[in-house]
Amino acid sequence: MDEDKNILMKKLRYDEINAIFETEILSHLPLNTLKNCKYVSKSWSNIIKSQYFFRLHLQKSVLQNRLNLILFNATTRIIETFEADALLPSHGTPKPYKVTLDQNFNILGSCNGLLCFGFDKIHHGSETKLIVLNPATRVWKSVRVLPVPNQVQNLKAHINSRGFGFTCDIKTMDYKFVLIVDREIHVYSLKSEAWKRIGDYSCTFPLREPQRNKCIQAKGVATDNALHWFYGSQGRIKGIFSLDLTDNKQYETPIPELYGLPKLVPLKGCLHVVFTKYVTMSGAYPANMLEIDIWRMEKYGGWEDSWVRLFKVQFDDVIFHATAVCFKEGGRKVLLELHPVDMEVLRYVWYDLVTKERVSEVLEYSAKIKAESCFESLIDPNFLKF
Repeated sequence: MDEDKNILMKKLRYDEINAIFETEILSHLPLNTLKNCKYVSKSWSNIIKSQYFFRLHLQKSVLQNRLNLILFNATTRIIETFEADALLPSHGTPKPYKVTLDQNFNILGSCNGLLCFGFDKIHHGSETKLIVLNPATRVWKSVRVLPVPNQVQNLKAHINSRGFGFTCDIKTMDYKFVLIVDREIHVYSLKSEAWKRIGDYSCTFPLREPQRNKCIQAKGVATDNALHWFYGSQGRIKGIFSLDLTDNKQYETPIPELYGLPKLVPLKGCLHVVFTKYVTMSGAYPANMLEIDIWRMEKYGGWEDSWVRLFKVQFDDVIFHATAVCFKEGGRKVLLELHPVDMEVLRYVWYDLVTKERVSEVLEYSAKIKAESCFESLIDPNFLKF
């Protein structure tokens, strides 16, 4: 009897250890491979479908910087999603699909591989909805949003001077939509389906999102369990305002005083600011080139001890203004969105920051397209309340 019990216990321990190893190995695989792995065995299928595996796989996606590129046309409501590396012709043609939603909606943010869409107008006294979409799995959910508080009557009327964002509180795994209007910070919890005012906006300067020579509505960038926005005045960006939803603390961090168009870009879970500018070199052989300056934020506070410069490179074969969309290979490769003078088309192309060479073909799209990078994730929008 005791011998049979020992054999059984050894088998159970072996099965447990084997499951741990299988889970760890599977978590490193890309999504397209995992789709086939589900059919290998019942145990693998159960592992891949578990909520624990969803979160583990997401952690690996962030560390390995497995990205999807999202191209969204608000006019046609067409979303094209594909691996960011798929700009190379050898990776095949992107597969577009249409999301059947009402018009007048925009991307409000992305977090954990999920995109949040919202409508331009949020009126007091009436319900609206958010659309949470996983572009990798093409699973989406319509989330009912209760009437906003009395203080926030019309998002569209205030949106240019305030901000919004979509993030996740990692302590409670609660996905939240943040709205900052008239110095009030309101958070909508997808778990409790309720608004909560968590404080007042403390920064002296208004939130801004620069785009060329103008400021447009401020969309927060999610990373490190916080949302980040630029702040500034008179068209000049001065720093970054951060809201940590774990403890509802606010931080202001000045950015390096550099010329160029700044953009907030997450990389391996850390916040980066990327400056791009188009320069003309004088001399016997004048040359036009694009300069890219990349900084990583180490901590909140003064800019001297908060920022570390990673790269400063110049490309002499880029003849357009450009902004950085995302990075690959630990930050070595950058995907640029090129802005021709006529602005009728946008061009996307990968560049190697070390060799200073173009490493992909150019993909052209209508200027109406909005590009968003999103981590590859298995997170199911239909289980956000659990």
